[in-house]
Amino acid sequence: MIAHADYPAAVYRWQRVVDEHQVLWRRQRLTDHLAGRHGAIAGADHFWFGHTPLKRRYDSDNQHYIDTGAVFGGELTLVALQLAG
Repeated sequence: MIAHADYPAAVYRWQRVVDEHQVLWRRQRLTDHLAGRHGAIAGADHFWFGHTPLKRRYDSDNQHYIDTGAVFGGELTLVALQLAG
């Protein structure tokens, strides 16, 4: 699952209506991860997020944060996603 900032629920469901503002702007889940409060999101294998620039890609549980601040002079992070099999 790919979203700009977050998936605002503990369980992902296809076509579930979620708060668009949180999908675009929410940072709380990442803040929690960085503070040592980890937790996977159920319902999908991987979740890919950006929005909050970090010095390097950050992976925790099944979440991947790939905004490395290219717009601010940082590195550009690219990920090649492929179907398994």
